[in-house]
Formats: sequence, structure tokens, C-alpha cells
Amino acid sequence: MEQKTLARLGIVLFYIGGAVWVVYTVGKYLLGWDVSVRQFLPYHLVAIIPGVLLKRCSMETSIKNLLTAFRDDQHMVFAFPFNMG
Repeated sequence: MEQKTLARLGIVLFYIGGAVWVVYTVGKYLLGWDVSVRQFLPYHLVAIIPGVLLKRCSMETSIKNLLTAFRDDQHMVFAFPFNMG
């Protein structure tokens, strides 16, 4: 998959994992459901862990690509998008 697609998928999974707690809070405190944290934690982790890994892997790959793209022999050349002078 493309790098941006993986990063976006990671972000979406991260927010879905966070939204699990919104459902828990609404159900428990506003609707009076008899639920516990243990019922919602697996769904939270199933979304959060892959989301963070996808986002992190795509970020590390983009940093590696950026650093190797600006290499000049053994010296690093950093390109700034603005005037430093």
C-alpha cells in the first residue's frame, strides 16, 4: 500500500479506538447500561495498537526516505524550505 494510505488508515483506527470510550461513557452514564471497562477494552486495543503501528511505520519510512534523498556522499545536506539568511 502507499505510504499516505497507511498513515491515514492508522489515524482512522486511532480515532475509532478512542471513540470506543465515547460509546462506553454514553452507554454507562447517560443510558444506564450495565457495562464494564473490560467489555470495551478489547475493541479499543484492537483499533489503537494497529493504528499506532501503521502511523509510526509510515512516519519512520518517510523520515528514512527524506534522509537518504538528501545524502551527499558521506555528509548530510539538509534542505530548508525557507531562507535562513
